[in-house]
Amino acid sequence: MAIQAECKTEPLDDNHLRLSLGETPTITHFFRGRSETWKQVALKAKNFQGNKLRVLSAGCSRGFEAFSIAAIITQVRPDLDFEVVGVDNSPTIIEIARNASLSTQILRFEKAEVDPVFIPLLDKMIVLSDGLDQLKISPCITNKCDFTQADLFDLPDKLGHFDVIMCCNVKMYCLSGVQRDDLDCRLSNILKAEGLYITDPGYPVYKPKYFDLVEDFSDTGVYHKAAKEI
Repeated sequence: MAIQAECKTEPLDDNHLRLSLGETPTITHFFRGRSETWKQVALKAKNFQGNKLRVLSAGCSRGFEAFSIAAIITQVRPDLDFEVVGVDNSPTIIEIARNASLSTQILRFEKAEVDPVFIPLLDKMIVLSDGLDQLKISPCITNKCDFTQADLFDLPDKLGHFDVIMCCNVKMYCLSGVQRDDLDCRLSNILKAEGLYITDPGYPVYKPKYFDLVEDFSDTGVYHKAAKEI
């Protein structure tokens, strides 16, 4: 049986406060990371047998990661009922994510950076907007995404539990090992027993507690919730 961990928080230093207050840089990209990581998301969706697949994008920034998750799931399981929840503590960033728009310049940059295998899917996600330089994410993607302003260290109970949690480019702002463990602990407590946790190691590199490794892709790891108490 998966554990419900007791989280232990140390006093917040300035860096932890910046993370809690949502003042970290807005680092987000479509299909960020290695393609092997996204194959794990696709496999989870393909094999899902429950009523509704729920995915959390922790530290969602402008929402590009959340939109990417929704696009992957829609592609592999168009029949599947699912929800992608994006959480960030910046009200400004959450409004940007909800608006689901981007400029043609940003799209060109994203296409230059993304793994070429994802470019056809990225093209399908974009629709024209009324603005001369503005593009919108397709409603078939945005209708599956919900964005919530919340502190990752104090997530509201109403968020519920998730089958997949992605937390990438977030823990680099936790300079203390205790703080990284605290964040892992809190996320483990809202991950379902058979769920997947996808995260980068943070700096310095460390092994996430409260999880068992499934696959290691050097820049990201895929984990299951630990089956025994830490």
